[in-house]
Amino acid sequence: MATSAPDPPSSTSGLTFGGYALEEHGLEGVSFWPRAVARVIDFVIHYGVGYFAGMLFRIMLQIAAGGHVPLRIWLKISHLNLPLFVAALLGATAYQVICETVHGSSLGKLMFSMVVVNEDGSPCRLRAAIIREIGYFPDSIFFGIIAYAAMQKSRQQQRYGDQWADTVVCKRSDIAQQNLRGAGRFVLALMIAVMADAAFLMLGLLIQINS
Repeated sequence: MATSAPDPPSSTSGLTFGGYALEEHGLEGVSFWPRAVARVIDFVIHYGVGYFAGMLFRIMLQIAAGGHVPLRIWLKISHLNLPLFVAALLGATAYQVICETVHGSSLGKLMFSMVVVNEDGSPCRLRAAIIREIGYFPDSIFFGIIAYAAMQKSRQQQRYGDQWADTVVCKRSDIAQQNLRGAGRFVLALMIAVMADAAFLMLGLLIQINS
């Protein structure tokens, strides 16, 4: 009597990626509130960078002016005008993009053991990081209500920026070890990100005093 063929694998079985079993719907995303707190931490870092960049700019300005900076210049750099506002936005965006591209986590995200990856679990690349950070601006409308609403409709807790970039913010423990960047990459990412943030802010101050 002929034996029957073995049953095919069940369609509900998990998929294996890099030695880790993933559910069919993909990686499990981190919910809204831990991500919101991580973003607040990153904003505190951004403001700290702005404070020290402003101090350094004033010192350089005094040296360049021989210690006699006109009052009108001091007044110009003491107010948040359009050039400085745009520079601050660019600096904060550059901070996030560099951290996510070089390491996968900003300091705020790393404190909560979170990492930004592509939907297949591979490291986030520059293009995806830029898209998701551009998407942060509409997502943050009304104190993040837009992002919160989008995440409630997503099984992977993706805000609109994540959906457009095909990225997921998940726990580092959910990612295969070969797809995680180490501490050395994080230190490098943080250094470059902080320097880029400061450079944008100082450029904004320079444009402001010449406008």
